[in-house]
Amino acid sequence: MSNILVIRGQSGCGKSTFAAALAAQIARNGIHTLLVSPDTHVPAFGVWVPKDKPAASLGKILENLPADTASLASAVYIPRGMKENLGLLGYLSGEPSDKYSPPSRDTASTFLRSASELAEMVIVDGTDYDDTLTTTAAKESFLELWMVEPTIRGTLFVLSLPPDEARKTMWIACTWWHPDPVEEVVNRLSLFFATKVPCVSEAREKLNEGRLFEPYKDKRYHSAVEEAARIIKEVSR
Repeated sequence: MSNILVIRGQSGCGKSTFAAALAAQIARNGIHTLLVSPDTHVPAFGVWVPKDKPAASLGKILENLPADTASLASAVYIPRGMKENLGLLGYLSGEPSDKYSPPSRDTASTFLRSASELAEMVIVDGTDYDDTLTTTAAKESFLELWMVEPTIRGTLFVLSLPPDEARKTMWIACTWWHPDPVEEVVNRLSLFFATKVPCVSEAREKLNEGRLFEPYKDKRYHSAVEEAARIIKEVSR
């Protein structure tokens, strides 16, 4: 689908932190954005909006499909200060990971189709265990954004990915530990765009305080988010 973006990477690489910053930036650019987290192991709402209660669990929404766009819209949570331009859907904190049955591929496709009709941009904060919604979004997306730790573990992970020249990919090195650009990995995978997310204490502070949708004061991180949002806008045309 022409307006679905999926962000992928291993657990702990800063994926959900960057997903929140990116979704907020795209929304501030005037694009109605829906950010979805299918993670049942570590529900994203626990770090995205720890003090607020979302409207509904993504698990319940998936169980009740097919549903019309209006019904889906009523379940979307809107973070404070983002007006109507940014909505969130995900599993709730405290829900057991096996509370809901995994959605089928058809259910995942139905949900993504409804979501793509509801918002101008749908961002799926993919899991590292390849749940059905993540894998379906990857197959139906216009762009995959891979986040990689610049470590031996992260490098081996990327090199294990099968090249897919038919699908455009954005690669982001998460420089949390040391500034290794890993250009060789980028070249070998024939990625069309690559950037680096700098290690800044502000990101960790926002994560701990539930302020991930606020703009970054640190120009390095903010510039990386802005650049990614710009490229995404160009690719989605």
